[in-house]
Amino acid sequence: MKPFEFFVMNNEVRKITPDQNEARSLVSDAVARANYFSRIIPDQENAKFILENLFESCSGLLDAFMIMDGYRSYVREAAIVYARDKGYLFDRDAAMLDRFQDVLERSRHFAAAPSQSEIEEGIIECKRIFSLVVKRFI
Repeated sequence: MKPFEFFVMNNEVRKITPDQNEARSLVSDAVARANYFSRIIPDQENAKFILENLFESCSGLLDAFMIMDGYRSYVREAAIVYARDKGYLFDRDAAMLDRFQDVLERSRHFAAAPSQSEIEEGIIECKRIFSLVVKRFI
């Protein structure tokens, strides 16, 4: 992963006025999304969409950290790096989210379907990471 400063220098992150209300809204949406998609039993047809939404729930929390600290990110990797650098994510969890982001990007943009094992691992890990990170807001 690139250093956070790379994203700032390339205008993929910009400084903003911290906004606690927006951050709270992002957390609320992330919790609702994670709760909803965590209740659905994955099958061949829906597993990728469950993973996408659980990943988006994690991303929403990371965006909330940035907004509370006065940053807005335009790329997912920047939010992951920021959270790792600030201690909101362990290195292993940041690497895991970065990997799942790549898996989902390849799926969306290059029609490279993720393997069933990648999807299953992603669902389990996104749920675990979400439960660790959301505790920082409670």
